[in-house]
Amino acid sequence: MEVSGNKSMTPETTIRALVCERCWNTPFSADAFHKAWKASDSSDAYSYAVTWNELQDSANRGCNWCKFLSAEIPSYVSVVAQGSTPDPQQNFDVKVRFIESKAGESPSSCNTIGVEIDGVFPFRLEVCTAHDDSAAWYIKARDALRRVSAPTSYIQALECLAVCADHDLCPKPAPTTLPTRLVDCSDPKHPRLVTTGRAQGTFAALSYVWGTSQPHCTRMDNIETYMRGIDICLIPQTIKDAIASTHKLGLQYLWVDALCIIQDDRQDKRSEIRHMRHYYEDAYVALTAASAPTVNDGFLQDRPAPSGSFSLPFRCPDGVLGTMSSHSPEPERTEPVDTRAWCLEERLIPPRTLRYTSTTLQYTCRTHIMNVGDSNISMFRRDMQLPLVMFRAPNTSELSRTDQREILDAWGTVLAAYTERALTHPQDRFIAVSGIVDLFSKFWGETYVAGLWRDNLLEGLLWQQGDLKNLPPRPKTYRAPSWSWGAVDGRITPAFAMHFWGEDKPECEILECEVELAKDDHPFGEVTGGQLRVRALLKKVLWNPRGWKIYDASDEAAGAGSQCSQAGLVAWEQNNAEPLGSAYPDSAEDASMDKSEVFALPIRSSVSVSQCVQGLIVVPGVSLDDMACYRRVGVFEIPMAEPLKQVQVQAWLQGDIRVITIL
Repeated sequence: MEVSGNKSMTPETTIRALVCERCWNTPFSADAFHKAWKASDSSDAYSYAVTWNELQDSANRGCNWCKFLSAEIPSYVSVVAQGSTPDPQQNFDVKVRFIESKAGESPSSCNTIGVEIDGVFPFRLEVCTAHDDSAAWYIKARDALRRVSAPTSYIQALECLAVCADHDLCPKPAPTTLPTRLVDCSDPKHPRLVTTGRAQGTFAALSYVWGTSQPHCTRMDNIETYMRGIDICLIPQTIKDAIASTHKLGLQYLWVDALCIIQDDRQDKRSEIRHMRHYYEDAYVALTAASAPTVNDGFLQDRPAPSGSFSLPFRCPDGVLGTMSSHSPEPERTEPVDTRAWCLEERLIPPRTLRYTSTTLQYTCRTHIMNVGDSNISMFRRDMQLPLVMFRAPNTSELSRTDQREILDAWGTVLAAYTERALTHPQDRFIAVSGIVDLFSKFWGETYVAGLWRDNLLEGLLWQQGDLKNLPPRPKTYRAPSWSWGAVDGRITPAFAMHFWGEDKPECEILECEVELAKDDHPFGEVTGGQLRVRALLKKVLWNPRGWKIYDASDEAAGAGSQCSQAGLVAWEQNNAEPLGSAYPDSAEDASMDKSEVFALPIRSSVSVSQCVQGLIVVPGVSLDDMACYRRVGVFEIPMAEPLKQVQVQAWLQGDIRVITIL
């Protein structure tokens, strides 16, 4: 058909125009494309050669595939080939194949293209296509859902919830005991607060970042007014969006802390915080305003389109031509909600979550993590989920050895993830994780003491700061005994798990470990004091906390060093003894100690995998009832894998055992 003397563009010519003639006849030819589609690994991939000049020329003339390779190959040359720029005539061997989704990933199909340059520089492309494209039967991934407040987004979200109801590993949605108060969203423009009488029903729960004060939260002086109705103009945008979403999902009630907890009633606040874990666990669905930096920002805005995406031809196995949209994978963004300590339990505990990220709408349950609308989920995502067995098994007696190890590993992951998040009120260091601790206590019993578990206490004592180059100062207000991670700020790294495998040998004996709770009915909350009594070896050592080294104070050469200030010790150690081991400070103040002489208290040793002695660095503290008291200032590790030049570790471990108290 001729139009104005020109032949109209047919779908095939439009698709062919996406790549150059050479690419159309090499990776995008019928035989080559089907070889790449069927390839099970790199050895089966389609391979072809191309020069840098050819790539540049075709890229300049608009070939999308050559543009992509031209952008990637300079990285290969600089990193792998150690050159600055590609030689014009340099030949590159390019391997191409489609990669199938891993089991359990959604959407399930070949939604990734794997590319190798000269067999040594692998990288990937994520691909998707429109639902009405010829390629849609073969590529299941779709473009990311960007209009998260559109009617279709709620339809698709409800489809995810419906599918989840049939998951064997997910709890079935069912009426549950309602929270004390809820927001009635029957009329989103005229919400009101209701007391439930702990009746049965279903509700949504909101997880979000406050980010600023909320002057119109529920208080003693406005609760009666809010029962009659809440002026929508007084409600921050994030909560407005949650009310609208709850209504559009077909739910009547929403739980949100600012409105459902009486914020100036201490008793109500304490009681409701204790129940929060159950509210999120019992919710029909949690709504996570992941992208909103503050409560005033909302989360239902249209998401921006990704940059750097481009179209490529897709040859269907039946010979029909389609197209696929491609872009390089991007790391999952750290959303504002992922930086807040209180929000961790709100991510880990709910059975079903609609997570409004900065790029799309995501659905998470205990079986799947997927993007609503079936777009590709980031291959670099940071999955945060508790082991399924924690929601199924009622107690430890029903756990297998594998289950027990999985729960132990999960606690270490939770501790590291939680402590790197921020708290508006640092005094909440224990309270904000108490809901998760409550869940773990189902398996470990009432053995929680200021952030540690009695059943694994020796190992638990060996936590250390995760960022030694940026140590935070110690809190000005007492928060926990010095042997607890609650006594310091910053991200905590738990000790390597040896006790579970029976690989460690105790080097001290725990005689007593007690804490004083701020509230007797809140065993996982604030503490006002605590002490740890141990029967142990106590060895004088010289410590350079800035250089992270300790030295045996019994060395003859250490005589002068023991009298040194830190500045003198640094000069002394450059010309003297081999380090005994490494020792890491707990805080900025501990790293700035002027006196070099401290005490090493061995906690455990291992001669199997780790081959080391680990323990605490302590200094004398205030005496208590004529007892010798110390406080923790760091942690040490002495390697035993190879004989040290001047130190015999086993001999060093000999000495008088004494009873000491660490406060």
